[in-house]
Amino acid sequence: QLLTHLEATVPDNVRITARGPDAPELSIRRNAVNIEVRYTGTLLSAPTVDATYTPVQNAANPHVIPPASQGKQLFFRSRNP
Repeated sequence: QLLTHLEATVPDNVRITARGPDAPELSIRRNAVNIEVRYTGTLLSAPTVDATYTPVQNAANPHVIPPASQGKQLFFRSRNP
């Protein structure tokens, strides 16, 4: 899916959307001390932007990343089935 739109709302909130009938949605925001990843479809993550993305196991929506897990770099994307 081609990224066609990037919207930065405020410093700790980012929403990324692709356009099309089956385009997934993904937004990342800070909520107090946690980071929340909201998405449609399946949430995927990778340690680097060009690595293989794999499904996040047992990911709730929103997927909450607590402070203890925020020290490592992760990249996210979503995929509709």
